[in-house]
Amino acid sequence: MKKNIKAIIFDHDNTIAHTEPLWVQSVVEFLQERGIRIKEDALDTFSDKLLGLGLVPIAHLLIQKFKVTDSLDTIQKELCEKIQRAYRADLSFIPGFFDFFKRVQKAGLKAAIASNSDPGSLALAAQRLGLEKLFGTHMYNAADVARPKPHPDLYLHASKMLGVRPEECIAIEDSSHGIAAAQAAGMYCVGITTSGKRELVASADLIVDSYDEIRL
Repeated sequence: MKKNIKAIIFDHDNTIAHTEPLWVQSVVEFLQERGIRIKEDALDTFSDKLLGLGLVPIAHLLIQKFKVTDSLDTIQKELCEKIQRAYRADLSFIPGFFDFFKRVQKAGLKAAIASNSDPGSLALAAQRLGLEKLFGTHMYNAADVARPKPHPDLYLHASKMLGVRPEECIAIEDSSHGIAAAQAAGMYCVGITTSGKRELVASADLIVDSYDEIRL
């Protein structure tokens, strides 16, 4: 693990909260309502493509790949409604996150969230999981910057708001998009295999299967 670290910056979806199945479920439901069905043998690959994407990139993907004719605003609004409904019904921490966060606090490290989520979904997750008690106001989403991940903007913004240099941060991610963003920002990145697929975090500086493996 890198030395002289002052902060840990977490992705949110599937890194803090177990949300990947909820996003996939919401997108599949959205498509089915338009008569578009993804074959069972293609669903796994499709799920991988959604991992780490924000709402706007997902909307563009649906337009380009499935020829969805709704406006970008309509797609985003409907997906937001679906994902937030799913959050209210079933949202939980990734196993080991909470205990790891207590170790972060004990080590005196600052912490923030840098998420490609839309503001409403992240705010709802924060309310459901009590994230304000852990991160205070340091929860940043795609609306806080001009460019979402895989661009570095979100991680650079989070480190600036924490008052630390990017090279003094460790990012924790579960997707190739997020890893690319963190590394482009100059951060050491830990890839956690919450998806069950190590190939999706192959570019991380360190790959772990659980929070227990991260030594501060």
